[in-house]
This record gives sequence, C-alpha cells and structure tokens, in this order.
Amino acid sequence: MAQWHPVDSLLPAELIFPRPGTKEPYAIIRWVDVMLEGEPVSRWRVVTWHSDPNRRRLLSDGYYRELEDAAMAAHRHAVANAGSNIIQTRGASVDMSPEKAIYR
Repeated sequence: MAQWHPVDSLLPAELIFPRPGTKEPYAIIRWVDVMLEGEPVSRWRVVTWHSDPNRRRLLSDGYYRELEDAAMAAHRHAVANAGSNIIQTRGASVDMSPEKAIYR
C-alpha cells in the first residue's frame, strides 16, 4: 500500500497561462475567495502576467466558476491582443484564431 502524505492533498492555487505558441507567461489564473452579493464564494480569477504584481490587470470578466472558462478567457484575450492571429513557432506558422483553436 502506498504511503499517504499531507502534501498529497495540496491543490494548485495559481496557474500560469502561456502566450499562445510560446512558454512566455501571459496570464495568471488563481483560485480565490471573494464576496458575491454579500456571500463568500470561491472563483478562478484571471489577471495579466507581469513581474510587478501592481501592474497586473483583471482580464475580461475576471472571475469564473470553472477553470476551463478562466483558461478560455485568457486564451481569447491573448489572441485578441496578439496583433495577428498567426504566431510564428520554430519557423512554422500556427493559426491561433478562436475558430481554428482546439477546445476541450
């Protein structure tokens, strides 16, 4: 039988969403507790990535119930702000437009 350790219960609290086609950070997705209509709730918050936390900005609606929705918001924001939907990766062009991207 495998040994259990409390670290096995840890959940990720912060995720980095990369700029499409790169490993460069674009957004941070974090599980946070917020007040909604006077009630405490937990949501995924999406902000722009910046090394200076004071320069990070909320993306789109900012808070999401589902991680998939938060990641989609980060992706759509990255694509919309890329200046072009075509991203060069290792000499190949990759179309990252929402219509061409594969969503799970």
